[in-house]
Amino acid sequence: MAFLDRVPDSGHMRNQRFSLLLLDHDDVYFEDHSADMMFTEGKEQKRIEGRLKVCANCVVFDPKEYIYPIYKFPHASIVRYNVSFAVKGEKGFQFCIKSYSEMKEGNLVKPWVTRRSEDPDWFGFIIKFSNVDDVVQQLLELNEAWLDKVYGERRKVLASLTNRRHAAIKFNIGWIEDLSEQIVQEVKASRVLPLTHNPGRVMLTSAIVYFQPFNNIDSEPVFRFKLCKAKNVVKRRYLLRDVGLEIFFTDNTALYLAFEDTTERDMFESYLRKQEVVNLDTADQKNMMVAWQQGAISNFDYLMYLNNLADRSFTDLAQYPVFPWIIKDYTSDCIDLNDPTIYRDLSKPMGAQNPERLKDFIKRYEEMPEPKFFYGTHYSTPGYVLFYTIRVAPEYSLNLQNGKFDRADRLFQSIEKTWCNAYTGVADVKELVPEFFMTSTSFLQNNHNLDLGITQNGERVENVLLPPWASTPEEFLKRNRGALESDYVSQRLHQWIDLIFGAKQTGHEAVKAHNLFYYLTYESAINLDDVSDAAERHAYETQIMEFGQTPRQLFHIAHPPRRGPVILREPVSNGEASNGEVVDEITQKVKPHDGIAEGSQNGGEESIKELSQAADSLSLQPSSWSGFSNLELVLTLPLHKDIITCLTMSPDGNTLFSVSQDSTLTVYNLSNYQHMLSQKIGTGALSSIAVLPDEDSLLLSSWDNNLYIFSLELGSISSEWNAHHDAIAMVKVSSFGNEMIAISGAWDGVIKMWELKPCGMGWSHSCVAEMFEHTEEITALTVHENSNKAISGDSCGRMMLWDLSTQGLIKKVTDSHSEPINDLCFTPDGLIFITACADLTMKLINTESLVELVVFHSHEEITQVRTDGTYILTGNASGSLTLWDAANEKEVQSYHQHKDPISALCISRNGDKVVSGDEGHSIVYWSTSQ
Repeated sequence: MAFLDRVPDSGHMRNQRFSLLLLDHDDVYFEDHSADMMFTEGKEQKRIEGRLKVCANCVVFDPKEYIYPIYKFPHASIVRYNVSFAVKGEKGFQFCIKSYSEMKEGNLVKPWVTRRSEDPDWFGFIIKFSNVDDVVQQLLELNEAWLDKVYGERRKVLASLTNRRHAAIKFNIGWIEDLSEQIVQEVKASRVLPLTHNPGRVMLTSAIVYFQPFNNIDSEPVFRFKLCKAKNVVKRRYLLRDVGLEIFFTDNTALYLAFEDTTERDMFESYLRKQEVVNLDTADQKNMMVAWQQGAISNFDYLMYLNNLADRSFTDLAQYPVFPWIIKDYTSDCIDLNDPTIYRDLSKPMGAQNPERLKDFIKRYEEMPEPKFFYGTHYSTPGYVLFYTIRVAPEYSLNLQNGKFDRADRLFQSIEKTWCNAYTGVADVKELVPEFFMTSTSFLQNNHNLDLGITQNGERVENVLLPPWASTPEEFLKRNRGALESDYVSQRLHQWIDLIFGAKQTGHEAVKAHNLFYYLTYESAINLDDVSDAAERHAYETQIMEFGQTPRQLFHIAHPPRRGPVILREPVSNGEASNGEVVDEITQKVKPHDGIAEGSQNGGEESIKELSQAADSLSLQPSSWSGFSNLELVLTLPLHKDIITCLTMSPDGNTLFSVSQDSTLTVYNLSNYQHMLSQKIGTGALSSIAVLPDEDSLLLSSWDNNLYIFSLELGSISSEWNAHHDAIAMVKVSSFGNEMIAISGAWDGVIKMWELKPCGMGWSHSCVAEMFEHTEEITALTVHENSNKAISGDSCGRMMLWDLSTQGLIKKVTDSHSEPINDLCFTPDGLIFITACADLTMKLINTESLVELVVFHSHEEITQVRTDGTYILTGNASGSLTLWDAANEKEVQSYHQHKDPISALCISRNGDKVVSGDEGHSIVYWSTSQ
């Protein structure tokens, strides 16, 4: 889940323990100072170094040494100050306090400890490098606001102090990257983060959005978001006010801003869209609906699209994406996804699933004065999100529950118990979160060894107990996702959409469907801008924040059902996806649109066409490799004297180019069986070869750190240059428009991109990008020319997806493998990439969402992989070739001709020729029965 990128690892030290999660929701962090704190522990006087942090509701001391806890001193608990305090000439201050909290002692995530005493404790502070009088004056002003004032008056005073401080802080023009940038707008806004928000200055220029926080909570004094990478801009509701704006970027980052009012938000959004470098994706709601009806996108992706459109964001836990319970049988030893009896009724909300319980809800509704509702609780709240994710986001749970974990019996212990509570409980109608249909199992496992307590039955809360039909968390998620994509659910999912996003969400239809919730959860319930009383407004904000918000209504008539079978399915594999990236990337894949609530339908049809074309290419067109089940040996070619490192063919498939660790390039005519050329290149082993678009030139990489361009017409090297500081593992080429980009990877992990241009009888080259995301040897590299994407893999199993057109990183794939990546390839449409790893697995992974679609477990190491989108051909460590059926997840045929591990593999574009090479320097030419 996206917000977990900011969750600290509870078992390890961090450079900074303090975060906004340690403060109250309505607190504001102003500044900090280097200081020493003095206090008495037993009979011992202690003095410890740290940072004194000044906040609107409290003072926090964060010790330098982690053996001490963080101390949180509420202003309301401070009895009095001693401003004449000094130690050996060092001036400071003291305060006497009756209660305070200790947090994160030893840097461990655990419940906070509250210290109370009838005899208040004294704490002294020596300020190191700031003016002591200024610090004391600020603290006295804040302390006064908390003394003998009613809530409304206190909030007014604190708001005045806060506004005065913030008004004095201007955006630092020195942070602007380029003097050529034109300043468009500067405005005050808060950056929204899960459960927290941080105010600051937003500067929009012609090239970048800058966010400068008013405090130093982050290590960076300013955040920069390049407009050329902006992918989508989505208007959001924040606390039921239309003041939010979320900007998504192609590098998998997002910026969620909450403005002072709707006018400022709309003006900022309008200015942003008008900048020349901004090129946003669009998608029409109607077309996305049609795509789902026709089966071009999965149920999961369509629900993610609707959630995003309805203001559900992973950045705002009060509006987290909501997903339905699908299965209701959690007691059987096995389940059949074709059995209708295992599924919940998608035409009814959770509160109406149990007829007996529903009678009680109806009776209460009928006896209730206006405004009436069936359920006093909601199906999606921050508490429910953190109920499911407590094992991976414990600090967020502590923040929401005032420093405590809930009682052990009330925690997420068991899938069966959680379903039973939602089915029978008088105050529990919660639905699920997207994580139940994805690949990461971490939210089901207590990997951080959190002390979550002991139940009344004497059982310690550890991993979530699974239903009998799932032996592992991976199996549970895979079956749950399979149920979501089943024919039974596909035929009925529109009924649940009506309840959550559509015609049965509000009004008479909601009453008939027993789907009415407390009135403050709905969008039009109240306008907070009209609430002038501070206490009343705070109460409304707390209700909205903590007790759930109903999604924005998207449909006012019944949603049409699905008409066709699912073409693109994404079953969850048993691998673990990246916590920080997967969900947010799926959201991006379905092209969020920002103006739908006002009836605007300005999106184009490009994205839906791409999805439909992808579906066609994957499942509707006959495979070009249908003849691979009957490969025939043509001949064995003795062209080299050492390991074959790379094979490729001319576009017409008539000419074979091969390179080897013997430093030799060979050219062989497959049509007339003629050996046309053998040429020694450079001083090291040749590692890879690519045919340039002119079809006369070859680009080669070498272990001598050089790249070479070889002219077939001249029969000699036309260009060469020292490209890396270490041996080059491989090089690939992609051309788009008038540009040609080569991407190379070396043993030191460095990836470089090169712009190549014809120049006289040779080629010019210029390095346009140098990336250091990999820290280990590059072991695999491939490109997809139509989408201008490349993906690289290293010896630790990490993979990076690159954009060749912008020469930048798109996303990291760090959790799919932990052993060397042997080979990579894209499907023809570029929607999926396939990994072959030394861990004996081959995975099909969605390029956009990073969801693992299929995992093949091989009995031997797969060293080479190629695909036409339907079938996969692999070369293996035993020397065999294996044909796999991707759609049916099975092995089709194997061929045994090589005696040594396959080290190179190439296939003609029309699929009539296959050539394989091995570590024993043999090359085998195969033909198909097409």
